[in-house]
Amino acid sequence: MQARDLIVVLQGTQAAAANELLLQQSRTLMATRLRLLAEPAGNDAVLFPNEMLAEDDPGLREVVQGQISIYPMTAPS
Repeated sequence: MQARDLIVVLQGTQAAAANELLLQQSRTLMATRLRLLAEPAGNDAVLFPNEMLAEDDPGLREVVQGQISIYPMTAPS
C-alpha cells in the first residue's frame, strides 16, 4: 500500500459520509413536507409512502416517528 492509496480511500470515505448525510437530510425534508401537506388538508394522519415505511433504516424510522408525534399537535381541530 502506498500513501496515495490511503488518500483515495479517505476521499471515498468522505464521499460516502457526505452522501449518507445528504440522504438523511433528504428523507427528513420529505417526511416534514408530507406532514406539512397533511395539516391544511385536514387528514387524520400523515400519509407516508409504503416504500418509506418499509425501509429498514433506524434513522428513517426515527424521522417518520418524529413527524407522526408532531402531527397531532399541529393538525387543525
